[in-house]
Amino acid sequence: MQLTKNRPSMILIIILTVLFGISSLENAAASDKRDYQIKQNDIYVKINRDGSADVTQQVRYQFTGNYHGVFIVQDTKGLGKINQIQVAKDNFPISHLLKRPELYFTQAENVGQSDQILSLNDYLKYNDVFFQPNTDADGEKAQGDYRIVSSVPDKAKTQVITYHYHLSAVAKRYLDTGEINWKIIGRSWERKLQQVRITIEMPTAKGKQSLWVHGAKYEHRVWDKHTATIRLTAADVDQYLEIHLLFPKQAIDKAPLHASKQLAIAQKQEQKIAGVEQFFIERHPANYLIVAIILMLPFGIYGLYWLIRNRQNLIKRDHVSEHLHRFDLPSLPPVQAASIYQSSLRENTGMILLATELAALQLAGNIKVEGELIKWEKGTADDSKFIYFLTHNYGDENNQVSLKQVKNDENNTLYNHWLSAKDEWSSLGEKDNPAKASFDNFSCVYFLGVAFIAFLCSGLVTNGFSIGLLIRALTRVSEIMIIGFMLSVWQPFEKIEKLLFKKYDFKISCCLYSYVLGIIVCLLLFAVDSFSHSSIGIFGLSFKTISQPVIVGILICGLGLQALNMFVDYRYVSYSKKQYQDLVEVLQFKQMIHDIGRFNKKQLPDQTLWGEYYVYATAVGETSEFIKGLEKQFGINLVEENLNHQLQGIFANEWGIQHFANSIISNSEAKAVNNSESSFDSSSGGWGSSGGAGGDSGGGAF
Repeated sequence: MQLTKNRPSMILIIILTVLFGISSLENAAASDKRDYQIKQNDIYVKINRDGSADVTQQVRYQFTGNYHGVFIVQDTKGLGKINQIQVAKDNFPISHLLKRPELYFTQAENVGQSDQILSLNDYLKYNDVFFQPNTDADGEKAQGDYRIVSSVPDKAKTQVITYHYHLSAVAKRYLDTGEINWKIIGRSWERKLQQVRITIEMPTAKGKQSLWVHGAKYEHRVWDKHTATIRLTAADVDQYLEIHLLFPKQAIDKAPLHASKQLAIAQKQEQKIAGVEQFFIERHPANYLIVAIILMLPFGIYGLYWLIRNRQNLIKRDHVSEHLHRFDLPSLPPVQAASIYQSSLRENTGMILLATELAALQLAGNIKVEGELIKWEKGTADDSKFIYFLTHNYGDENNQVSLKQVKNDENNTLYNHWLSAKDEWSSLGEKDNPAKASFDNFSCVYFLGVAFIAFLCSGLVTNGFSIGLLIRALTRVSEIMIIGFMLSVWQPFEKIEKLLFKKYDFKISCCLYSYVLGIIVCLLLFAVDSFSHSSIGIFGLSFKTISQPVIVGILICGLGLQALNMFVDYRYVSYSKKQYQDLVEVLQFKQMIHDIGRFNKKQLPDQTLWGEYYVYATAVGETSEFIKGLEKQFGINLVEENLNHQLQGIFANEWGIQHFANSIISNSEAKAVNNSESSFDSSSGGWGSSGGAGGDSGGGAF
């Protein structure tokens, strides 16, 4: 009834959507003929004695096709406030422009916040030069980004735009040094900067200066001690370039002083340590930390030995390659790609694998899905043993079965077939390199050994060594670990463990978690004992025992072991060389799918291949981003029409295939596993990213 009443509105929306789609296609065709390059970017920075900086940035563009405007982005995070924004369009050197700024520069006007609906082209109708504060330049709703915009002639082939502005707090003054930590070239540039020249004029001061450059490789560096001028030159900058400069604080003697009391605090802590007995008894954070470091030292020695012994067997991760974009389909079959990606996530529900299998079967026409019905159309069991079994054993005479009929039987036949299929698919992504596994195994054994030694030492403080003391230490460690392990397999605590350690599924994680749970139980029992005034103690454990620095140090040591395992995981892979090459392919494809809405249409796959890309997007957990990216580039109607045609109308949305696969798994495991997982995690697996200082920058054209 409601639909009938709103029919005119629905028709109007459909018409507007179609018109918008046609307009988008026309713009796409036009944009294919357009391109631009940034030939050179000269940045001149004058540091003032109050810590502020006057920045002049001259960008040289070369256009192919018609462009209306260009812009740069400056993030002010960590750099103070930005003001005095000006723009010049004359092709003169920076030194020439700055001699008569009132003659060449035009003051930019603030056109408002980024949440306004007008586009950059619309703003250009009212103002030739303007800036927008707090823009979403990096796609992350970053506060502090300023987009400075200037128009260019429509038919311009080359254009030089010079931007000038003042940043209030680029240099920081501390008690012992002055510092600049600035990502002077950021990641927000739409094009690679073919040539970058940076000049920084520092106030004169006596003393030593040190400079570090991170990110893009630069060609050379020139120091002039008398004028304190720093010059950097870099070529083909497509990442970022960060400068970290230490210099005499007298150079910015008018800047605010950032005082630090860290040294006084450390000295005060050291004074409280008095003697071995006091060290074991006094419950102070410094004591816990010292114990943890002492306990970690032997493991550090082993870590070096392990690294030297296994250096030939370790495959080092290439983080740069992992974050590149692959526009071609992976060379692996979809389910194998899904298996490798699932293995990298340390996710074992089988959701990704089954969803990928369903998408691949749907695209190949082996199955047909309508609503909650799945029907086998063609092929043999070799095409998919599990889905073939599902439709032929639980379906009707047409080999059609509904999700409601997919239920486990008393003999667990369906569940066993699902386990078999999941194990077979998962084995495609198994890891072959045992070197990292040995590191994790030793971490677990070492943690248990450290716990035993710590309990033994805590007893030696007040008692002499004896066999009984040795047995009590071993017993108490076992008690805590057994109690913790019993709790960890309880469903609520098991879910917490997966939430904390899902990305880092090491054996040390299980030991550490069990130890913490066991300690918490002891603390709770001690609290109950205190309030009830009764003797509840558990196997002789008390608050006095488990709160000693040597015991708490075990926890900190365990966290250190966990951190070292995470570091090793960040540096090396558990795969063989061939498997890691396959993994890089999958990760590169995932990165491309995740960013698909940001590329030029000519880089994207042909419409006839969208179905195949959809299958692989499912394999890498990026179904939603793939759909959204295509819709952003081509419009909702065109995407829906193509995917509906290629996938026979099902799963052509953000969540349908995931929900459908999840329903099959939940029903298959309903009777066999009481605490079966029913959630789907589409996270990226935490493969890391490059960092940098504040003050990101970028730019582009439109």
